[in-house]
Amino acid sequence: MPKTMLVYANPYIHLDHRGWLGGSCPFHGSDVGGERRHVGAEWVVLSILKRDPIADPARQDETDATWSFSTEAVRVPDGPPWFYNDRVRDGELLPAGPDGAPPLEELARARRKAIADWEAAYLGRELDTAKWGEQFALDKDVADVAAAQENAERKAAEKAEAEAEARALAEQPLEAPELELDQDELAEEDEEAEAPASEE
Repeated sequence: MPKTMLVYANPYIHLDHRGWLGGSCPFHGSDVGGERRHVGAEWVVLSILKRDPIADPARQDETDATWSFSTEAVRVPDGPPWFYNDRVRDGELLPAGPDGAPPLEELARARRKAIADWEAAYLGRELDTAKWGEQFALDKDVADVAAAQENAERKAAEKAEAEAEARALAEQPLEAPELELDQDELAEEDEEAEAPASEE
């Protein structure tokens, strides 16, 4: 029997021009009889704006559509021609966890990267992630895991910084404290040193 594996689509690997989730991976043509389908993702038409072919013959109908992502693992071939293995390597697909559970940690890291990449590419353009929950029902859980990751990384960075400061302080050479002499005492010592020796 051919070897298989359970995978999830990685919705966060690509965002469209609206900032909506767009990460989809097509099935290998031979696995679906040449039909254009995607692993754990479906192209959903939201609305169609019809154009008047007489008034504006040059313009086509406008279709508003988006991706909808499954919360269930999908079983795909694990082996030659290595199509899905390559998609896993590239991050387009993510291996399922034990018993087919969603890989929330990997999804959370992908979500954080998607936001960081968007902010770097579109400076000053706000990214509205509210739509993500409609596209991918697990997005709220993924966002919670992403927040926990960021919190843990922040605490680890703060701890490392504190330890580095402590090491730097411990490695500083000890300086002998300067003795502060009383000015009156110094003056008396100077007078005694300048006084001529008494003759016997």
